[in-house]
Amino acid sequence: MEQMLLKAAMKIVTVVNREKDHIPPITTSESNPFPYQIVVNSKESGWGSRMGIL
Repeated sequence: MEQMLLKAAMKIVTVVNREKDHIPPITTSESNPFPYQIVVNSKESGWGSRMGIL
């Protein structure tokens, strides 16, 4: 079991290291170099209330 977990973790690391060309280089020392903000709807206006599951 431990070997399977190690093998899976190493596969993930290998794929992540190989597939990172789309990430722009960090050229600043600011704490947030990517100026994007993710906004999540509140429970009242999200899909959960529309579907009747909240």
